[in-house]
Amino acid sequence: LDADMGGAYEDGSVTVGQYTGLSESGGYDPDLPGLEETLAETETLRGYLTRQLSMAHLSVEDTLIAAYLIDQVEDSGYLGASLEDTAELLGAETADIERVLQILQGFEPTGVFARDLAECMALQLQERDRLDPAMQTFIENLDLVAAREFSKLSALCGVDAEDIADMLTELRELDPKPGL
Repeated sequence: LDADMGGAYEDGSVTVGQYTGLSESGGYDPDLPGLEETLAETETLRGYLTRQLSMAHLSVEDTLIAAYLIDQVEDSGYLGASLEDTAELLGAETADIERVLQILQGFEPTGVFARDLAECMALQLQERDRLDPAMQTFIENLDLVAAREFSKLSALCGVDAEDIADMLTELRELDPKPGL
């Protein structure tokens, strides 16, 4: 075998790249690690966001704020820290934290860094260019959606029942947990 592709061992097993598990005769050897044990670990959400941060070309101050906010992202993709507490802890203005948060909310996956479900949905709808005033009102009233108060939603949003049905369908297509 080519040295770059793998090699043969005295016990009859072979490696191909990093995968070990086939015997020289081509049979499976259960004593050797399987493919799932040799695959690289899946990238974490924080790692993915940090890679995007490295390409964002922010100032040193904004990078520090962004790095802290990345550390506060839950596995679900939601931001787990309040902006006020973050500002106090970092000795920054809340407006600066909000500005950096808006930059981070442009990172992939869409909806990451949302502070609640409505904001998560709004970010995803905004990316799809579907966040009009009626839809904004619709997602601001998710309690009415959950209660199936469609006539109230229709009046609040200024749309008819058919539009409400379409908006509901569109909401169901969104990812409520934008983590990886």
